[in-house]
Amino acid sequence: MSETSQPESRKLIEDLCSLQVPSVLQVSPNARQVLYSTTLQNGHKKGKHVVSTLWLADAGIADSSRQIASGEFNDHLPRWHPESHSIAFVSDRAKAGEQWAIYLWNLRDGVPYGEPYAITDVHNERQIAAFEFSPDGKSIAYLCADAETSEHKARKESGEDWQVWGQEWANAHLNVVNIETKETFRHAGEDAHGHKFNDHVTALSWGHDSLSLAVVHTRTSHIEEPFLTGSQVSLIKLWSDDCWSAESILDLPTAVLKVIWGSDDKLYFIGGVPLDKTCGGTAVYSFPARAGAELSRVAFGIEDDAKQVASAGGALIGHAERGLHDVLVMLPGRVLHSQAKCIKAFDAGFRDDGEELILAIATSDVNTPNEVYSTSSANSEMICLSNHGRSFRDRSFGSYNPFSCSSLDKEVDLDGVFLTPSRSLPAAPQRTVILIHGGPAMRNSNEFDTYLFYWTPFLLHHGYSVLLTNYRGSTGKGEKFASYSLKGVGRYDWEDVVTITNHAINLKYADQDRLLVGGISQGGFLTNLCATRNGSLFPWKFRAAVPLNGITDADTMSLTSDLGASIETELDIAGSPWTLSKSDTRNRQASAIWEMGEAMRRSKTEKAMILPPMLIMQSEKDERCPIEQGVGMRRALSHYGLPFEFVVYPRQPHLLIEQKFWIDMAERLVRWCELHIGPAA
Repeated sequence: MSETSQPESRKLIEDLCSLQVPSVLQVSPNARQVLYSTTLQNGHKKGKHVVSTLWLADAGIADSSRQIASGEFNDHLPRWHPESHSIAFVSDRAKAGEQWAIYLWNLRDGVPYGEPYAITDVHNERQIAAFEFSPDGKSIAYLCADAETSEHKARKESGEDWQVWGQEWANAHLNVVNIETKETFRHAGEDAHGHKFNDHVTALSWGHDSLSLAVVHTRTSHIEEPFLTGSQVSLIKLWSDDCWSAESILDLPTAVLKVIWGSDDKLYFIGGVPLDKTCGGTAVYSFPARAGAELSRVAFGIEDDAKQVASAGGALIGHAERGLHDVLVMLPGRVLHSQAKCIKAFDAGFRDDGEELILAIATSDVNTPNEVYSTSSANSEMICLSNHGRSFRDRSFGSYNPFSCSSLDKEVDLDGVFLTPSRSLPAAPQRTVILIHGGPAMRNSNEFDTYLFYWTPFLLHHGYSVLLTNYRGSTGKGEKFASYSLKGVGRYDWEDVVTITNHAINLKYADQDRLLVGGISQGGFLTNLCATRNGSLFPWKFRAAVPLNGITDADTMSLTSDLGASIETELDIAGSPWTLSKSDTRNRQASAIWEMGEAMRRSKTEKAMILPPMLIMQSEKDERCPIEQGVGMRRALSHYGLPFEFVVYPRQPHLLIEQKFWIDMAERLVRWCELHIGPAA
């Protein structure tokens, strides 16, 4: 029987996929407690619907976390009332996966009592994208699209629901609900001055007076809208419950998903460096909350990259990736906390004295699943509040071994991460799986699920070492490093992956005769290039390849991807095909499918394998890297009679959401390893 079919192996991947992972952390206004939600990793689901659970912990007290919700519903986006006497959250309790409302739950002495009760319409069938308490605690502002009209429902029932571009956008609008009366007021349409305001609102933040809000909005809810036409920031003035006005104060050339109103009356957000690019660096920006404001960069983006920003009583704290470290910084620059592990989520708050700062951090490492910790400015000790990974507490999967090397062109230093099943580096080179992250604006460092889908702990358990490659275009090193992607993908990134692998071979970490390469999305794209260019830089080759939702042709991505006219063309060296001359083929630099013929001619000349056996895994409903990309590679391999396996996961989007498919992918990956680089010792 195959190793991966044994009951112990199946139980391991099931246990990994069943781990509760902290996702949203909220420190109470008095900084005495930490409210948070957990989901399965990346919000995937085991049953029919996604489930999220609420937890409450006491800051500074080990193992104090306790589950306060049943775990049967999607209870998410938890928030504290400004006076700490209640909490609110979004839930589908009325009808799982279909109806959404904001619920309030009262606390007594820091403990929930009674039952949560809805303060918005429980029959609402639109997702609630965001919400926040007003500073005075009397209202909640939230973002939600209007209900589907009866006319549109009738057209769907009659089969006459044709879709005309530019009509019937489901734009999210700003709503404000009075907590005491539960009366909701919609702030869209025509304002008090007769100005139209019907845009899609993506972010909100209350002003300190509880009578104004800053909102970020785009013309439509289409995913590409902010990347093509930009965003606007407006101030909404609430003159009375149903009287309001909107004033535009700033145009931004990008998407903004969160904005925070600081105690200095400035608005803060995370944006690109340069601002109009998505795949460059990232920084925290601010601007005064008034018309004619000028934008300034506050922190990060030059040698590091901003990831999150949070408010602690109006003071702004930023989270950044700094190389392979993560840091929390009191803006603009005082480091509060630094660690050589990935921070998944955080929040902060000041104790009543206004002096002691409490940090709540969700983090993990290669052997420890994500837990919630607290630390403070008075005591830097990291105290573990939760015990979500109790079943793995005494288990070791392996060791984390970072290294660096020069790029092949000597232009930059590259970071690699070598994970191996032993507690220290082994004496002999190892069977190694090279996993290439997607994005490309991402970074691999020290965390439990270091890649995705729990592939790394599962591979380590089965005796395989794993090499993670932070190629040019990755985050953590600022604008210059990340912006190599803007020079056109398919050159520096691929070269860096192979160079980092070669360095691991030279260090005698990886066995050059037993290498498998794989990755998802942009990582799948680079996996395909590693296959077609196999052995072209160094005298060794990958023995197998596993692209998951990988790109094979850049120009067709412009036509079919949900981000094809924006981010995908930002990554192409020549831009979108409709702007090029007929003879311009520069985008083939990012197209493995155009390199198949040359690879086969080279194979014939050298009388050696170039393209390795390929396990192609593809989501059926992937809108980011559509299934046609994988089908193209499958057809090319079939044409040349090369060995492959092609697997389609029905119903799945870009990041697969059904747990049974996570399990199948992990087992299929290990079987491909056993077949092509040998079973681990």
